[in-house]
Amino acid sequence: MAKQQHFHVLRISPRVRPHRLACAFFACSVLAFAGALQAAGSPALDQLHTWLAQRHYHRALQTATTWLNLNHRAMRHKHLTRYELQCVRARAMLRISAFAGAMDAFRAAAAVAPTIQDARTSRAMADLIDHSFGGVYKHRVHQGGRLIIKSFNIGPKASRRQAMQALARDQWKTLHPRIIRALRAASLNPSLRLLPALRLAVDVQFAADLEPNGSSVAKGAQPPALAAVNSVSAHLQTRIAAGLQTLQSTVYNIQRLADGKVRSGRMMIRRGLNGTQRDTLQNIVDICSRIQRSIARFTRLFPDFPKDVTALKELNDRARQVQVEAAHVH
Repeated sequence: MAKQQHFHVLRISPRVRPHRLACAFFACSVLAFAGALQAAGSPALDQLHTWLAQRHYHRALQTATTWLNLNHRAMRHKHLTRYELQCVRARAMLRISAFAGAMDAFRAAAAVAPTIQDARTSRAMADLIDHSFGGVYKHRVHQGGRLIIKSFNIGPKASRRQAMQALARDQWKTLHPRIIRALRAASLNPSLRLLPALRLAVDVQFAADLEPNGSSVAKGAQPPALAAVNSVSAHLQTRIAAGLQTLQSTVYNIQRLADGKVRSGRMMIRRGLNGTQRDTLQNIVDICSRIQRSIARFTRLFPDFPKDVTALKELNDRARQVQVEAAHVH
């Protein structure tokens, strides 16, 4: 009986095994093909980088621009992204001295960057081009009573990094006193006015601190602009929260007075609103609108600071609530 069972198993195996072997072979083939694709990366992108390395800048620029017009499916087939193509275009235009086009391409790359770091680096490059003249950034240093001007070509990688570091120092030298004044001010306006410059400083300091191989700086070496964003955000949160508390109390007081009773002849009627109170309520509605626009400005400029954005969005909801309450007092 044991031999018969053994023979029975042997009879079934030849029929079942080819199907299983085919499935296993197919699965292995798919995995091997996927692994080969992953290992190969993007031959199309490699070709563009080869042309850049060989100084065929116009060819790389023309091809990258053409491929940007591909639909999503065709771009995936070539294993390309819009960010990579915009970076190739920017680098090519930078090397052929098409600086305005390179600046636009870097900004376009930042808009579709896959990571926060890529977005910051791309924006920083656009800012460096914007502050350079003819592809050269001039750094002015006072030494021993003399003005020394150091020039850095932003085309080659080595001198471009030096230019970025010089730009970071120049920007921070101007921006730091403005930040101090803004944090001491009772008004929000000084803080709001420096937000665009602070955004650029964050990006440029980040790019300036990158290692030559593109890796980030060691942990703990936080650029001062990053800390400044948190300080400015905290200042905005404190001032906005205090302001909304005052506005909401004003709305409640006006509502209480309007609901009060006054004698009219033999009757007691609701007091209602006078002209001054209506103007005050309208002013509160307008202030809440300005607060919401201010918060929207911060969140639009600094999406890479999620904790600050979340806290300010909560205040935005509160501002909207106070605005509705003021608008419904009658």
